Amino acid sequence: SASLGIAEGMLEEYLEFIVGHTALMSGAAASADPIQHLKVAEARVCLTAAGALARLTCNEMTAHVNAGTLPSDTERTRYRAHGAHIGRQAWHVANLIWDAVMGRGVYEKNPLARRYRDLATGTRHFTHNWDLNGAAHGRTLVGLAMDNPAL
Repeated sequence: SASLGIAEGMLEEYLEFIVGHTALMSGAAASADPIQHLKVAEARVCLTAAGALARLTCNEMTAHVNAGTLPSDTERTRYRAHGAHIGRQAWHVANLIWDAVMGRGVYEKNPLARRYRDLATGTRHFTHNWDLNGAAHGRTLVGLAMDNPAL
């Protein structure tokens, strides 16, 4: 997922930024702040989990290609729901980093601002729409037919 890659880059850029940075009000090393530790730890865990889900989904789809089979409707909607969830996790990571960087992130020269805008745009794509994709998957889970054959 492009969104996952953008979020990964955002975390890496933030980790580079925070090292050696001092808090404006206290003058203390920003990297020593436990709140920063919590934010980057949560971001890393979300990215790791989303990456694992992306690999699992890709492996399942690749298995269908290799076997010359098509996924069932439940599998198709699950793949879409997984993609939407991955996008949600990427957006969550972007917001964790955005909150961590605080006002310093809003400047156009800060690459975090561009990445945040990119993720804000990318996660608005229908493939990242949880309501659409989650509902479609839930529908098949309760035994109803897919209502959108385009999925």
